[in-house]
Amino acid sequence: MIVTDADQENEIARINAQKALSDENAAQAKIRADKSIKAHRKELRAQERQLEEREERLKRLETEAVKRVQLAEERANEAEKQVASANAKKERATYALRKYKSKEK
Repeated sequence: MIVTDADQENEIARINAQKALSDENAAQAKIRADKSIKAHRKELRAQERQLEEREERLKRLETEAVKRVQLAEERANEAEKQVASANAKKERATYALRKYKSKEK
């Protein structure tokens, strides 16, 4: 088989066309990949913001819970003091009543 200049030129043109098509396909693939990466980054940033917001909310809830526990403990301590005071008054009243009854006899 004899290869002519025309055959070589046709082969070169075919190879150049394939290369151009490959280059176009590669460029399109790069554009799709870049868009995909951009979308993933955007999604990750959104998830990160959600996590940060949840973390901040949990911190606020924890702080509020600590405050409520402290308040409840203060109220319990105050109630215990009031109960102790009431018991002391009751004991004094009981003693006074016994003393009074013993004087009546």
